[in-house]
Amino acid sequence: MSTRYNSHGFTLIELVLVIVLVGVLTVIMAAKWPGEAITLQGYRNNLAADINLAQSMAISRSESITIKNATNSGSYTIVDASGLELISPIQFNGVTLDTFSIVFDPYGNPGVADKEIALVLEDNSSALRIVGVSGVVQFL
Repeated sequence: MSTRYNSHGFTLIELVLVIVLVGVLTVIMAAKWPGEAITLQGYRNNLAADINLAQSMAISRSESITIKNATNSGSYTIVDASGLELISPIQFNGVTLDTFSIVFDPYGNPGVADKEIALVLEDNSSALRIVGVSGVVQFL
């Protein structure tokens, strides 16, 4: 007669292998977690989106719209041709931005020359370029 075993669970070896795999994946994910870099990247993405918003507002309102900041501050605002704030100052905590002022005409054109804006957070830095003829935002 043959003896037949019904297996209704996991063996000890299978359980140990699963625990080891979960541990290895946890270590890999912890090592790749971006920390501060994701904050700077997030700020850069927000600034790019707001530049695109200012361009869209200029086109939709058929008037000049400016996005600008104060000297080496971490905040900026969007204003219309009369100087009325359309978007309240947006503050990036701990981030220093280059001084910039981008004026979009009623056609969404920011001017002739490319403009670069650097963002600095502690030891990390990133930058954007606004292409002069089209207003396209590029990440540098």
